[in-house]
Amino acid sequence: MEVRLSKTSADYFNACELAKSITSETPNPGTQCWIFVMDDSGALNRQCEKCPYHAELTPESSVKTAENGASVTVTLKGEISEKRAVELKKIMDAQLKTKSSIFVDCAGLTQIEPVALGILLRTYKLLKEKQGDFFLISPSDAMLAVLQSTLLIKIIPAVRSMDEAAHFIRKKEEAIRTGEARAQEEAKKKRLEEAKTVRCWEFFKGQNPQNATPCDVCHYKATGSAQPCWIIQSEIEGTTFEFVNEDCLVCDYFLKFNPEGDVEIVA
Repeated sequence: MEVRLSKTSADYFNACELAKSITSETPNPGTQCWIFVMDDSGALNRQCEKCPYHAELTPESSVKTAENGASVTVTLKGEISEKRAVELKKIMDAQLKTKSSIFVDCAGLTQIEPVALGILLRTYKLLKEKQGDFFLISPSDAMLAVLQSTLLIKIIPAVRSMDEAAHFIRKKEEAIRTGEARAQEEAKKKRLEEAKTVRCWEFFKGQNPQNATPCDVCHYKATGSAQPCWIIQSEIEGTTFEFVNEDCLVCDYFLKFNPEGDVEIVA
């Protein structure tokens, strides 16, 4: 596919010694030459930062907001770098003060640095503590890959559209209105407390049939942890979260004390 460039970008590209050193004396338009001269941390060469050719071929990165009463949509576009993450944190901190619902549109996101991911996780946790709603809307393939590799796909709600997010919010509000949500939460807390007294090695009487390791030599029993054995702890940029080990989802012990199969545990 032919790449059309402005005269300024074409002239700059054709005269660029860095581009010539990577391709030839006559560089091919469309070549992402700046990738080959990044430093070890992935930062652009200073010459490339000012290059009109690079600016024309790379998608704009931005963090934009659209407020609507008690909710706000934060749209992430392009690459959310460490520098852009500073802007993202300021925006999220400001929105947390006044908004009960935050929607993050990730459809145009091509790359996100760990520090920015940590900001999204922190915002989700803080908003949840306030009984608010946080959704990732239409995550791009790049964003989905990051969520899956970090296991945050188990924690932060990700939906295909605003309509789907609105559906989940309505269900939550209905559960709160009828008292069902409170009853479920109290029942869950009771079962989790019971799980701390009826330990897995007692439940299985010394040998889980799904596990070749006898309970007496199990690392979990030896550590004496007070947490239910299905919980895994993790961290992203200083923000901790907990989730259920997928191997436990079919375990009789897990199903007895957490029959809803909740993936997230409040950290």
